[in-house]
Parts: sequence; C-alpha cells; structure tokens
Amino acid sequence: MGVTKGLVKAGRVIVALIIGGLAGYAWYFQSPTDPFYYPVGIALVVAGLAYLFFSEKSISGSVSNAIRTILFVIFGAFLGYMWYTQYKDIQQALIVGIVSVVLLVLLGRKAFTKGGEE
Repeated sequence: MGVTKGLVKAGRVIVALIIGGLAGYAWYFQSPTDPFYYPVGIALVVAGLAYLFFSEKSISGSVSNAIRTILFVIFGAFLGYMWYTQYKDIQQALIVGIVSVVLLVLLGRKAFTKGGEE
C-alpha cells in the first residue's frame, strides 16, 4: 500500500500551517499588545510561502534541500531569539532553537518527499 498524492499534499499543508503557526506565535511573543490579526496575518503569509516553496518542482532536489535546511536553521534561531527576549534564559533559548531546528528538518525531509523516501 503506497502513499497517495493527496496524503502527501495534506502532509505538506499541515507542516506549512505548523510553520506559519510558529511564526505567528513568535510574533505574538515579541509584541503581545498588537492586534490579533497581525500574528494571524503573519502566520497565514508564512504558511502560504512555506507551502509554495515546498511544492516547487523547478529546482533540483539537492538545492531545494539545502535552501530548506538553511531556512529551517534561520527560523529555529529566530524562535530561540524570541524565547530569549521573553525569558532572558540563554540555556532555554538554545534548547528551544536547537530542538525546533531538528524537528523542522526532520519534518521537512519526511513530509515533503513522497512516502518519506529521499
């Protein structure tokens, strides 16, 4: 029993929404006094861009994986920075950044390849 194209597409949508939600959550942490639609808008824009990027077929696989990994590292560093500005604990910020990068890379590599095969 193989993985259908619809299931792969649903996985891409779900992971893109998770990435967008994390961006919106980080925005809310940075400035909780902003109106609610700022983080929601940021989340939707980032999720849309992530989905468009992950469904791109015109660039080679190795270049796509390299760009994706670089974006995940930048996003994980951003989450770690947000944690540090909120709680002023560098150890927790490093843990948050590293764990988020590892999870994003694992989810990105598994969810955006058909059936999880490289």
